[in-house]
Amino acid sequence: MEPGEDKMKRTALAVPLLAILCAPASLAKTGHFYAGGHVNYTQFKTINGDLQPLAATAQVGYQFNEYLGTELRAGAGVNSDDEASLEAKIKDHYGLYITAGTPLSDWSRLYAITGFSSIKAELHVPNERLSHSESGLSYGAGVSFSATKQFKVHIEYLQLLDRTDFDIRTLNLGVTYHF
Repeated sequence: MEPGEDKMKRTALAVPLLAILCAPASLAKTGHFYAGGHVNYTQFKTINGDLQPLAATAQVGYQFNEYLGTELRAGAGVNSDDEASLEAKIKDHYGLYITAGTPLSDWSRLYAITGFSSIKAELHVPNERLSHSESGLSYGAGVSFSATKQFKVHIEYLQLLDRTDFDIRTLNLGVTYHF
């Protein structure tokens, strides 16, 4: 682990937790819980090549108000992708995030997302199977559209990990139900 990386991981984890714990009581009156899921179109970049395995993610969250929320996500790979002698699959991934956004209209919202992700992936190269776990800061942006008062449809870009030799980013399409 590089110097300062541990501090960055703790900070990325602390921000969403503090948002939950320190939210003013007035925000709790307007807040609500939600749950849903995403299909993740993943771009998996390694020093050996680029692959696009598919993954799925479940999420639960709390929206404090129309501007601020927090989420817990967990997911797994649906399939693997292979190219020549390289194959990759996302085994599982977890994340704790904070979202900040603004309404664009009565039925749409633009948001940014940041937090901490942990990912386990499997990489198959000729005569070798590698299991790789990484965690770190994640960030992205998305837009949500209200299908009904309770159902929202989302499209988002999320940079799960950004390392020199291991880069994972996703384009997510999802649905959430707001209680």
